[in-house]
This record gives sequence, C-alpha cells and structure tokens, in this order.
Amino acid sequence: MLAPCPEMSAGVRGFSTVPPLGLVGSPDGVVVVVVGVVGVLQFDVLAYRLKNEYGAELIMDSLPWRFVRWVVDSPKPLDALNLTSTTARGTDARGKPVLFFENEWSIRLAMERNPGLALDEIEPMDAFEGRT
Repeated sequence: MLAPCPEMSAGVRGFSTVPPLGLVGSPDGVVVVVVGVVGVLQFDVLAYRLKNEYGAELIMDSLPWRFVRWVVDSPKPLDALNLTSTTARGTDARGKPVLFFENEWSIRLAMERNPGLALDEIEPMDAFEGRT
C-alpha cells in the first residue's frame, strides 16, 4: 500500500510493467494506491527507482486481498453492492471500477448476492483502445 504524493504518482505511472492496480479509499478518508508486484524483488526495484528517480519514499504493507476483479456490469452502484466486510471497492489507473477480494469464496458470494454483477479477471479490452 502506498500513500499518495505527486512524485510517487508520477513515478508509478511511469513504469509500464508495474501499473497501479487501483485506488482505494480508507475509512479515515485517505486514498491509497495499490500496486501489485510479483515477489519482493520486483517491489525492491520499484521502491529503489521511485526513491532515486522521483524522490518518493514508499512503505510496503501487506494487504489482505489476493484477487482483483474488474466490474464489467453492475445492477447498482458499487457502494450499494452487497459484499463481504473484507472486500474493498476502488478504481484502476484508468478509472475503471474494481473490487479487491480476500478469497474465491468472497467472489462467489458477491456474485450470488448481486444478481447481474459481471466481473472479469483481467482489465476489459476497451481500456486498451487507442493505445500505441
């Protein structure tokens, strides 16, 4: 979890291989940027480059979520969905709505409790239109 600052935001967005997975609001009103990395080495490289190239310090904080799902269709606004208490709502780097789940059971429960909810494991392809 990363506390947002202009330098960090510019730095993370500058890494095409490690885009922010999402922005999540916390109960105290602070918005955090979530970056998914594959292993400690990738995080260490990201932290080193952010500090040395952008002057941004970051702190690693383990998060309870193991699964991210993009909301393709929803019968109601995200904040009105019937989800588990450990599921977090957010947006990805392109402003698309995402849900962060702790386990597969939470995903199944969200689908059962919210008929018409459509989720995708990968960012919807329409987000890639116009990219070079």
